[in-house]
Amino acid sequence: MERVAIGKILRAWGVKGELLIAPLCQDLKRYSQVEKVFISDSDAKEKPYGIKRSRIFQGKVLLQLEGIDTREKAEELKGKYLEIDKKDVPLLTEGCYYVFDLVNCQVLSLNGKKIGEVKEVLPFPANPVLSVRKGKKEYLIPFVKEVVKKIDREKKKIWIEPMKGLLD
Repeated sequence: MERVAIGKILRAWGVKGELLIAPLCQDLKRYSQVEKVFISDSDAKEKPYGIKRSRIFQGKVLLQLEGIDTREKAEELKGKYLEIDKKDVPLLTEGCYYVFDLVNCQVLSLNGKKIGEVKEVLPFPANPVLSVRKGKKEYLIPFVKEVVKKIDREKKKIWIEPMKGLLD
């Protein structure tokens, strides 16, 4: 089954095993609709974790997972990603995208110049940032409407209008 990352585990929160999550989805209320998650890069990757509780906290999500009931267990998960089955991904409204929609997209300027390929989406506090690579060169492109002008999910292409100095 193909899976989709919905958040990155930043750290443990409190002593009862809660996790502080950097969301990879802007609609934080969606986390309360998720019933189970998988944890990437763990020995128990195939094991689903039920969600006991979720709440929004300062633009992040606090989750309590079944079976993660101590701070020590939660700390072991730092840096890993929460994933859900792709079939469980809710439809998004116009102008919203999942990370899997953006990763591996070709990035082009409005005049057609190839800039590179999206390798990952970084969850920064102000806005997500696209890590775009071409050869050994990496560009960090803010995922904001002032820069990202058009996205074609089917063709896996993103057109941008770079700010001055962005591609230097």
